[in-house]
Amino acid sequence: MTQPSTGTFRTIDFPGAQTGFTGRLNNGVVYKTIDGGGSWNSVFSTSANITTICFVNIDTGYVGAYFGSIYNMILRTFDGGQTWDTSYYANDAKDPEDI
Repeated sequence: MTQPSTGTFRTIDFPGAQTGFTGRLNNGVVYKTIDGGGSWNSVFSTSANITTICFVNIDTGYVGAYFGSIYNMILRTFDGGQTWDTSYYANDAKDPEDI
């Protein structure tokens, strides 16, 4: 079990009553809880800065992240965070929250 206790967290989403996700801004890590926030486990790690998490349901979700000031990406999962792939990547100055 990993408690997300260090770093800056800008985003959190609870797509279910007990299931939630949060992301660390610097050296991004996505954490998942299945007990309403009592404990958290790391489900994804990247060197990008995570700024946005949005889940449609407990299985399908999207993470907005950026590298530096111009490289943006959207990651997605269809299995509750077990696997992730890149659904969008661009060399532009858009905030991932706006994509």
